[in-house]
Amino acid sequence: MPEKNISLKEIRAHVSYRKGNGKPVCFFHGGVESKATWDKVTEVLTVNNPTFAIDARGHGQSERSPSGSYDFPSMINDASEFLKFIGEELIIVGHSMGATAAFFAAAENPQLVSGICLEDNTPLFELDPALSASSAVQSIKGIGAVAKQSVLKGEDAAELAAKIGDLGPPNRKMKDNFPSWYLEAWAAELIQLDPRFTETFFEHGPITNDWPAALKRLSCPIHLIYGEKGIVKGAHIERMQALYSNFSAELIVGARHNVHTFHAHEFVRGLESFIHICEGQ
Repeated sequence: MPEKNISLKEIRAHVSYRKGNGKPVCFFHGGVESKATWDKVTEVLTVNNPTFAIDARGHGQSERSPSGSYDFPSMINDASEFLKFIGEELIIVGHSMGATAAFFAAAENPQLVSGICLEDNTPLFELDPALSASSAVQSIKGIGAVAKQSVLKGEDAAELAAKIGDLGPPNRKMKDNFPSWYLEAWAAELIQLDPRFTETFFEHGPITNDWPAALKRLSCPIHLIYGEKGIVKGAHIERMQALYSNFSAELIVGARHNVHTFHAHEFVRGLESFIHICEGQ
C-alpha cells in the first residue's frame, strides 16, 4: 500500500493507506510491533473500504517521542490527532495497546467514529494495577533490553530473532512456542523500536482515564474479538456488557493475544461482519 508521513501535534507519524469506497477503516497496532503487523489482514480483506494503518510514536517509521518517555496519554493524544487528520466518520480497529489508545481517542471524538473493533483487550486490562508487575510485561521488558543491545551491536533481524528464540526456560523457549517467520518479523519491528519504549511505558502504572465516562460519550457499536488464551477475562466482558448495551464479543478458540497474526482468516471474518454492521448505520 502507498505510504506517507503526516504531522500530528507532537510527532511525525508514518501511515500506510489504501483507497476505496465506504467508511475508512483505521488500524492501531499493539506495543513493540508496527503497522506492518496488519499487512496480512489488509491483504485478505474482501471489503473495499479505504484503509489506514499508523505506526505509533517510537514504533516502525514514526518519529520517536520528543521527551523520550512513553505513556498512554501520549498514545491517546496521537490517536485522537490521527482521527482528526482523517476527518470523516470511520471504523477503528485496535490491538492491545492500540485498542486502548484508540478507544479513548474515539471517546474524545465520538462524531468521527461509527464503530470500534477491539482485539484481545479492553480498557479494563490497562486499569489493572498489577499490570506492570505481570510476567508478560517483565518478558516484554527483557526482550526490549535484548533488542537494544542487538541494535547497538549492529545485528540484523535474523540475528536478533535467533536471540529472542532462545529466551525462556529450557522447556518453554520462544522458538518452541512461535514459528520462525513470526520471530523474524517481530525482530524487524524491534530493531525499529525506540528502546526507551520498553524502558518507560510500563513504569507509568495503570491509566487513570475514566472509562465508564468514556463509554457514556459513545453510542457506536463496540465489538471485541479475543483469544481463548489471551489477556481478556470474563469479568472484563461482563462489566463492558453491563455498562454498554451496544457491545458484543467474539471468542476465537485456540487463539492467544495476537489473534490477527495467527488466526488471520477468522479475525477477518469477524471484522468484515462488523464493518458491514457499521456501514449499515
